[in-house]
Amino acid sequence: MTDYRLAAWHYLYGKPEQSGQIRSEPEHFQVSEVLPFRPDGEGENHLIHVEKRGLTTHQVARMLAQFANVPEKDVSWAGLKDKHGVTRQWLCVRIPGKLNPEWSKLNSEQLTILEADRTLKKLRPGALLGNRFRIAVAGIEDVAALEGRLAQIAQGVPNYYGEQRFGHGGQNVNRAAEMFTGRRVKDRNKRSLYLSAARSFLFNHAVSARLSQHGLTPLDGEAVMLAGTNSFFVAEQWDETNLGRLAQRDIELSAPLFGDGGGGSQGEAGEFEGQVAAQWPVLIEGLASARMQPERRRLLLKPEGLKHWQQDGLLWLDFMLPAGAFATSILRELVDYRDAQAIVLTTPSTTPSTTQTPAEREPAAVAAPESIEPTPSVAPAAAPSIKLEAQDVAVVPAPVPMTILISNDDGVHAPGIKALSDALSPIARTTTVAPDRNCSGASNSLTLTNPLRIQTLDNGYIQVNGTPTDCVHLAIRELMDGEPDLVVSGINAGANLGDDTIYSGTVAAAMEGRHLGLPTIAVSLVGRELQHYDTAAAVTRQIVEGLQQRPLPKDMILNINVPDLPLAQIKGTRVTRLGNRHKAEGMVCTKDPAGRTIFWLGPPGQEQDSGEGTDFHAVANGYVSVTPLKVDLTAHEQLASLQTWVGQL
Repeated sequence: MTDYRLAAWHYLYGKPEQSGQIRSEPEHFQVSEVLPFRPDGEGENHLIHVEKRGLTTHQVARMLAQFANVPEKDVSWAGLKDKHGVTRQWLCVRIPGKLNPEWSKLNSEQLTILEADRTLKKLRPGALLGNRFRIAVAGIEDVAALEGRLAQIAQGVPNYYGEQRFGHGGQNVNRAAEMFTGRRVKDRNKRSLYLSAARSFLFNHAVSARLSQHGLTPLDGEAVMLAGTNSFFVAEQWDETNLGRLAQRDIELSAPLFGDGGGGSQGEAGEFEGQVAAQWPVLIEGLASARMQPERRRLLLKPEGLKHWQQDGLLWLDFMLPAGAFATSILRELVDYRDAQAIVLTTPSTTPSTTQTPAEREPAAVAAPESIEPTPSVAPAAAPSIKLEAQDVAVVPAPVPMTILISNDDGVHAPGIKALSDALSPIARTTTVAPDRNCSGASNSLTLTNPLRIQTLDNGYIQVNGTPTDCVHLAIRELMDGEPDLVVSGINAGANLGDDTIYSGTVAAAMEGRHLGLPTIAVSLVGRELQHYDTAAAVTRQIVEGLQQRPLPKDMILNINVPDLPLAQIKGTRVTRLGNRHKAEGMVCTKDPAGRTIFWLGPPGQEQDSGEGTDFHAVANGYVSVTPLKVDLTAHEQLASLQTWVGQL
C-alpha cells in the first residue's frame, strides 16, 4: 500500500539546530491581506475590512451574514485565515438595494470593523497581491547565531506548500488517492480540496528531490519562469545569457504542478521530474483523468523586505510573501519551530507530570499514557502592531474546517448532545444525527427487522428511529455528503468507565465510526447531578481543536470521561487504561399496576480495579480520563494454550 504521509521535506540550508515556538500569544502571529483594488463606493457589494482574533473566517462570515440578514452564500473572502493570531482581512457582503448596515455595531474584543464601503467588484477567492506577516518566535537560545541563516533565507527558501494544504495530518492526500481509485465524492468543494492536495503533495516531493539531488544547479531542459509572471519557457541549454538572467532573477527555476499532460520541462530536467512522478502513479493518473491543467510553480520563495529584531526575549520577523505562499516555509528554514496551538501526542512516560487545567491553557496538549500535558506557555510580551497604508490590506492559508458527525445514545433531545454541538459547530462543519429516544445500554446493536426513518428537526438535528450504531452508519453511508473527518459521540449522561464500555451506546456510536474507517471520540460526564455539561463540551472542543493539527489515526477510539465539576476545578488530563467493576448487583423484582411481576436491572457493581492509572482513579481525583480503545477482542496471549487444549480433545 502506498504511503501518502507527509515527508520531512529537504532543507535548503540544512535542518535548523535551534528550536523555537510560534503563536504563544495571538499578537505573536499577525497577518494582513494586501488587495489588488480599493472599494469604489458604488455597487451592491459591501467590502469590509476586519481585524479578528480567536475567530475563523467562517465565523466572521456567519456574523456578517446574520447582521445584514442575508444568506451566508452571499459573503465571500479572498482567503481563509487561522483563528490563532491577529489577522486583518477583507470580506465582501452582497446586499441588493441601498441598505448600509452600521457595521461598527459588531465591534467586540474579538472583532473590529476597520473599514467598510461599497464596491462594484465582488471579492473572489485568491484575489490577493500578497501577504504581510509579523511573527514572533519565542524560546530561541542564541538569536545572534541566526544572523547568517537569516541572510541565507533572504535569498530564498524552498517554496513548499504548508501542511494545512493537505488537511488534517495529510488525510486529504489519502482521500484523493481513494477518489482516484473509485471512491465517489459528491461534494464539489471536497473534490477540489483533494485534487489540490494531490498536486501540492507531488510538487513538494519534486522540490525536495530536486534540491536533495541537484541543489540549485540548473539542468538542461529546465522550464524557467519569467519574473513577475506565471509564464515559462524551456531553457534547453544553459549558456552565458541564461545563466546571467538566472543570476539577475530575470528568470527563475520552477517545479511541476502535474496534470493532464507533460510537466513542461524537457531533456535532463524532464527526465528527472518523470522519475519523481513515477513514484506516485495513482496520483499522477488521477490528476490526468480529472483534466487538471499542468502548471509550474517557482522552486524558491523569497521573502520581500525581511526584517528582524529582538524585543522582550522574542525574535520578531517582518516580511511580505506573494499570494499562495506559506509563512511556515520561511520559518522551517530558520528554526525547528513548534506551534503553541497544536496538540502533540508524545511517547509513553513512566513519570507522572503536572498539568494545567483546561481553563489555564488554549488548547490542551496530549501526552501518553499517564497524562495529557499542555504545551509550555510563554509570558505575554508587548507586541508591535503592523501599520498599514490605506491600500494595504496576507493571507495565511488556514486549515480547512473539519467535518464532524455528532451522535449519542441519550437521544436527540438530550442536553449533552446540544452542549456538544454548540461547542463544536463554531470550529467545524457539524452534522448531528441521533436516536429519537434514549438508547442507553444499546451497545453495538443494529436494527434489522424494521425500516429506519429520519426526521429533520427545527434546530437542524436529524433524529432516527434506531440505535446509536444505526445513526452513525446511516449518517455516513447516506445522509452526509462525503465522509466526515471525525465522529464524536456524547455527551453521555453518566460514566462510561471500565466494563461500562461494553454496554455503552455512546461508545458503540464511536465504534461504528471506527468500523467505517474514521477516527472517533466518545465523551461522558461523570457524576450524580450532571450539572456541568459545559465543562465536558469545553474539554472536547479543546481536544478537537488540537486534532486539527495532530489528527488521530483512523483506527483510534478515544473514550473520554469528564468529572462533573466546573471547568476551573478540573486538575488536568490523564491518559488511562480501563479499570473494571465487581459483578453487577441482583435484579430488582417488583409488581406493575396490574399486579404482574416485573424486573429491573440492579445497580452496577462497585469498582474493583480502580487503582492509579485507571480511568476510575483519574476521574475520582478530578482529572479528565482519556482511554484509547481498540476493536480487536481476540485474547492473543491465550491462542497458544488454547491450541494445545484443542489438540488434546
